[in-house]
Amino acid sequence: MKSVIVPTDFSDTAKKALVFASTVAQNLNLDLVLLHVFNLTGSLPYESPSQIEQEIYEAQKASDKQLAILKNQCLAEFKNEVKLLSIYGVISEVIVQVSEQVKADFIVMGTRGAKDIWSNIMGSNTYQVVKNSICPVFVIPDTADIQDMKNIIYASDYTNNEVKIVRNIVDIADRFKAKTNILHIHDVEEPNLADDETLGDWLLTFFENENIESHITLGSNAIEGIEKYLQKNQGDLLVLAMKDRAFFDNLFHTSVTKHFIQDFKMPLLVLPK
Repeated sequence: MKSVIVPTDFSDTAKKALVFASTVAQNLNLDLVLLHVFNLTGSLPYESPSQIEQEIYEAQKASDKQLAILKNQCLAEFKNEVKLLSIYGVISEVIVQVSEQVKADFIVMGTRGAKDIWSNIMGSNTYQVVKNSICPVFVIPDTADIQDMKNIIYASDYTNNEVKIVRNIVDIADRFKAKTNILHIHDVEEPNLADDETLGDWLLTFFENENIESHITLGSNAIEGIEKYLQKNQGDLLVLAMKDRAFFDNLFHTSVTKHFIQDFKMPLLVLPK
């Protein structure tokens, strides 16, 4: 059975992500891996290796206990297997390593947004996981309004592998009985709008019997175009695809990162290259 990795720090934000993850897992018939990555906050430089080893052991026991409580609180009605993992290490690195070891289908992470200084740490972990993961990552802001997944929006740039990417999204949407909306943001300063309309129509020919539509919105950047579309249309999940590292860096090292990882109020799914 394949699985969904759900990292948790036992906060309300992480619990919200867990509720979302359990819904995804149930709809896609996946197991859950509930993961807590811990560190030693009180260790001193002069402590012996045996002392540090004992502290790690005690911290892992405490983590295991918290995970068991969380499972009982939030997953009492979850039908598939739930595996609990407490691991000492660097948060983002451990999450990616575990996802590779278990060959996870998805990672689901909560993010607190820009409320306080800790959000910068959480945001950084989310960014690093999204950047380095080889499986898709759901990012669930604590301000997100999580509803039944009826309208999935894929922000497409009409470049490589679009048919394959949309196929993956449509397969997910079908399990939720949701509509797939392919959204292309056409630069207001660029000509040839008709060419983009033709590409959108061509893409739909590969999915003639699916619940899918193509939309084009004018905008000067991705944020403006997506927001303009969402002002008039309901969206329950926004999907972005990382075509290559340059695309990712351009998208996520600008204000788009702050907006979609810290300020956005909708679940986000980032597909890896």
